[in-house]
Amino acid sequence: MPMIYISTEKNHFRISFTKITAIRLVVFLCLFAISSSRLSAQTSLSVSSSENPIPWGSDFNLNAEASGFSGEIFYEWYENGNFISTDNFITATSDFSKTFMLIASDGDSTDTAYYSIIYDTTCNSYSWHNRTITSSSDTLTWLGTSLLGYDSMVVLNLTVFTSTHNKTTVTACNEYTWASGNGITYDKDTVVYYNHYINNGDTINNFCLSTDTLVLTINKSTHNVTTTSVCDSLNWHSVNYTTSGTYLYSYNNISGCASVDTLKLIINNSGDTTIYDTACNVRIYRGKTFTQSIDTVFNLTKVNTGCDSTVNYSLIVFSSVSNVTTDTVCDSYTWTRGDGSEETYTNDTVIRYTYYIQNEDGPENT
Repeated sequence: MPMIYISTEKNHFRISFTKITAIRLVVFLCLFAISSSRLSAQTSLSVSSSENPIPWGSDFNLNAEASGFSGEIFYEWYENGNFISTDNFITATSDFSKTFMLIASDGDSTDTAYYSIIYDTTCNSYSWHNRTITSSSDTLTWLGTSLLGYDSMVVLNLTVFTSTHNKTTVTACNEYTWASGNGITYDKDTVVYYNHYINNGDTINNFCLSTDTLVLTINKSTHNVTTTSVCDSLNWHSVNYTTSGTYLYSYNNISGCASVDTLKLIINNSGDTTIYDTACNVRIYRGKTFTQSIDTVFNLTKVNTGCDSTVNYSLIVFSSVSNVTTDTVCDSYTWTRGDGSEETYTNDTVIRYTYYIQNEDGPENT
């Protein structure tokens, strides 16, 4: 165990010290101060610990070590000013900051020793006796005189929590949730600063303010919609379509974002058409006049669709006839008319008979 001897003009004091470590710690002082109410005797009084270091929340022993007394030594132990024992050792618990005072006396001479523990935390840096400490350390020592006038040794066990400033640069498609930061979802380019605390395991007391930065670039997916009407077929993204319908095409755009284009397609068929027609004497078709039967071809463009088409036009023209029959007979006359019907007449007469020449393909009058 390390020892430090402090000399004054009339007394010699010995201080034993132990490294103290705690889970919560950080600014942690072990102060040993020895004073004597008797200036003529050469006594020595120290306090030693059974643990080195002393874990937070554990039990440990403090032992009295005295020399230079002439008679039986009587001890008095105090914890934070409260009397606790007259033994030459005590059992204590490292559960919070505390100061132990030991008084030893043989009736003639009296010595006093102090053993102080202070648990604390710090962020980024700690100023201690003209020093700036920026990193954790198990043991830092200082020798001097305390505010109470005792020659003292201070042992500092320090844990330093460091603020963070993490910069995250992200390129995402459509939106991005900053899960490691503030948990917010963003859907456009932005720079976000997130202030938060690093704590020492205590969820109640915030500790060590830190700032993280998100530099975000959002690229958008594309969704193009094409509506078109074509004749017969359309080749779209290397696929040939011949049927009307709605079609989708999935791809990654220039920004690498998954995208979908939509085609709304109407297919108009061109094709060949054959028209059979009949007429009496004359037929006008598509601006042309026909007086005789004919088979011909028309190359057309459909007005409603714009698609080229071929029409095979077959026309039969029937000609009207006008027959005049003059006859003189005795008593009666039977007239066989052009349609094959007959009628008998017994008087002089002029008869006009109108009838249809039929289309030989069917019963329809022509």
